[in-house]
Amino acid sequence: MGPGVDPGITDASAVYLGTLIRAQLRLAITLATGFVVTLAAASIAIATIPVLQSETVFGVPWSWALQAYGMYPLVVLFALVYVRAARRNEQRYRSLEPRR
Repeated sequence: MGPGVDPGITDASAVYLGTLIRAQLRLAITLATGFVVTLAAASIAIATIPVLQSETVFGVPWSWALQAYGMYPLVVLFALVYVRAARRNEQRYRSLEPRR
């Protein structure tokens, strides 16, 4: 065996690991796409609702305030969903991984 090769890695382990990597990538792409679509829809809604342009809060238009501070809950929500789903993927991987 050459240097840097883990003797504990088998073909089955490599297949399971590849499956986990694909599942995590699929999850990341799905959530990133969902986040971008949600962010775009919220931005379009904020830009097209005229009352948000005319009303102010502390001298700042509502549209600016919503874009500056209203998007953070979306970021946190998507991050929490990602972490929970990624952990679930890893638990499934651990339950399927062949024992050594």
